[in-house]
Amino acid sequence: MNEENVTFNELQPGTALYDGKYIIERVLGAGGFGITYYARHAKLNKYFAIKEFFINGYCVRNVQHFTILLQGIQDDVYDKYRHKFVEEAQTLAKLDHPGIVKVVDVFDENGTSYIVMPFLSGENLQEVVEKNGKLPYELAVNFMAQVCEALDYCHKRSILHRDVKPANIMITPENRTVLIDFGSAREFVHDKTQSHTAMLTQGYAPPEQYSSVSRKGAYSDIYSIGATFYFTVTGVKPTDAAARLLENLVEPKTINSKLSDTANRTILKAMEIKPENRYQNVDGLMYELTKRKDWRNPVVEKGKKSKGLSIFLIICLLALCGGGVVWYLENQKKAEISARFQENLLQERAEIEARLQEEARQQEETRQHEEEQRRLLSATLNGRVINLRVRLLDENSTYLQPTEGDLDGSVWYMIIDGQAERVSRAPATPPERAFIYSGQMRNGLPHGEGEAKYDDDTTYEGSFQRGLRHGRGIRTFPNGTTYEGEHLEGKAHGRGRQTNTDGSFYDGNWANDLEHGFGRLVDADGNERAGNFENGRMAE
Repeated sequence: MNEENVTFNELQPGTALYDGKYIIERVLGAGGFGITYYARHAKLNKYFAIKEFFINGYCVRNVQHFTILLQGIQDDVYDKYRHKFVEEAQTLAKLDHPGIVKVVDVFDENGTSYIVMPFLSGENLQEVVEKNGKLPYELAVNFMAQVCEALDYCHKRSILHRDVKPANIMITPENRTVLIDFGSAREFVHDKTQSHTAMLTQGYAPPEQYSSVSRKGAYSDIYSIGATFYFTVTGVKPTDAAARLLENLVEPKTINSKLSDTANRTILKAMEIKPENRYQNVDGLMYELTKRKDWRNPVVEKGKKSKGLSIFLIICLLALCGGGVVWYLENQKKAEISARFQENLLQERAEIEARLQEEARQQEETRQHEEEQRRLLSATLNGRVINLRVRLLDENSTYLQPTEGDLDGSVWYMIIDGQAERVSRAPATPPERAFIYSGQMRNGLPHGEGEAKYDDDTTYEGSFQRGLRHGRGIRTFPNGTTYEGEHLEGKAHGRGRQTNTDGSFYDGNWANDLEHGFGRLVDADGNERAGNFENGRMAE
């Protein structure tokens, strides 16, 4: 099988959606409940981000018609979560704030739903910190202030985000923050016990979010803001709220000694385990950080100014200008960049370059690994295999899982009409269609000479065709009975002999696993009867 025939979950570039209105160009990212695409509006020639509802591990795609097929999940459960996905669009449609992603369109297609949003250039805060390390304090406060302003807008409209984390905060090239992914957002009544689906991101979710029924309020998002701020100024993901019941949270100042006592204390208070001990709204949190009631105009510590210089620009200067950085700093007004950022710039240069080199090395290793996995998968689908786990659905589709060799054995490979797709689990099949196979493969199915041990402990050695016993072979049943002869579509069919453990046997014609046609029956004492059989019984 050629590598280009191996397909995956996402829609392919060039796919048209909504009667040709949007054209998919590439995948932007994927999560547990959706895939986000970079798409072009066919007539306006503008670009958008389109989020598709797709439950990873429970959805597969018909590669010819693009429709979603379910595996291991009931229709009503799927419809429930799909409805919540559409609710995300309805929630966002109520909001109009520059720091919150907007909804342009929502529609149903391919057995699922889609949300269309403006495409935001830049990177999310998680990527920025992972690439560049912990951010200067003033820049981090600037980002948090913008996010808090967006959250305050939500809270005043009785909406909780419930999934504030670095990966859900986009940083534009102008250093503007935009809060994205409202898939967990819910309306709330402050400090009242309410029933919400327990959805969370470990490290950033407060303890009350681990329960579907608990008190929730603005302080729930405050915890997540504190955890995000913790990560931004330390470069380290905070300890999960559940784990903090057994171990103390490492104070951010322990990781970043340059952090002020005020900032350290503010982060810890925002992340208090008990909701009543946290800040009850974003005003309290931001006043503590800035000592200003007008914190919505982002500022830095007293006596310092911040222009919000793009961190991406600094990296470019380091990479392109080298020693010219010193000239740049000497010929610009130093007031335009925070004093602390100036001091750290050259010191962190070597660290940034080392991280970029390490990232490039890891990306190359990942590319080589994925290329090798594709080659191994192609060889598995059309070559000899050893101890391959097989779940046979029908003659056109099957699930395979390697148990030996270098091909990833932690996942299953769903094969439909010779095309492969990685999935996390395989559906249950009858014991006679689930087996461990060693032998020849063709287009992802056992085909040719091979051996199989079925889940009901039956074994078979002989010829296969499209995953089924076909042709001559020997079958041994768990009780020791053996059948040697012809098979057709998995069943004894044609000439064959079945020998029982007591020495008795039948030798003759078979059809659909039953004695059918002329044959002779010999009992354990050697007594013989011959004649015509019909559906397993000798004709009178």
